[in-house]
Amino acid sequence: MVRRKVALPGEGGACCSPHTCMCVSISPVMLRLCATQHGASFEDEGLLARATTGESSVVFSDGWGETETCHMCESHKKGSIMNTQERNKHQLQRLYDEVINTGDLERANLYITPDRPDNDPGLPPEMTRDREGFKLFFRMFRAAFPDQKFDSEFMVAEGEKVVAYGTVEGTHTGDFLGMEASGKPFKVRNIDICRFNAEGLIAEHWGLFDLAGMMRQLSEGGRR
Repeated sequence: MVRRKVALPGEGGACCSPHTCMCVSISPVMLRLCATQHGASFEDEGLLARATTGESSVVFSDGWGETETCHMCESHKKGSIMNTQERNKHQLQRLYDEVINTGDLERANLYITPDRPDNDPGLPPEMTRDREGFKLFFRMFRAAFPDQKFDSEFMVAEGEKVVAYGTVEGTHTGDFLGMEASGKPFKVRNIDICRFNAEGLIAEHWGLFDLAGMMRQLSEGGRR
């Protein structure tokens, strides 16, 4: 088991100065969350995971362990460490912020398993089979709505699943489902249900999207 105790000196840390972190067999996925909690940047060097805060660069883990546990600095030991469900909600929010809303679809590899199925019966089979299907769908959607934005109003976690309730909006500037670009905006409700694996990656998806409401807004007068 890999065990490292490190001190991050100076005032670059977000919680205290100096502060000490104890990480036990921590994987890069969990290290990214810990670095975020401390206001630090994160660098993944394969089996070598590194977090940087201020001018200090510290190696937390030089391998993958069976236990993903991080005991953060003393001021954060009680009540601040993300449990599994909080981690999963955090991961889903990052998928919205870093992948879906930016169009950087290759970053989906950080948040979705390669074989993730989508259980939406309304999508073509090639868009539901795996992670590449996810990318295919959003390439199509972004081509029609380049300014698309998914906003999450709240998330609820139970077991290994996270439910996100929010909205989707965008402007219709490209062809979509046979409808030529109208230049009209839309905004509708959206629900995503994601099942996460032990590593914090999305392993399955269910979704409810108000497609009828969106098409009505695009064919009539835009969102209301």
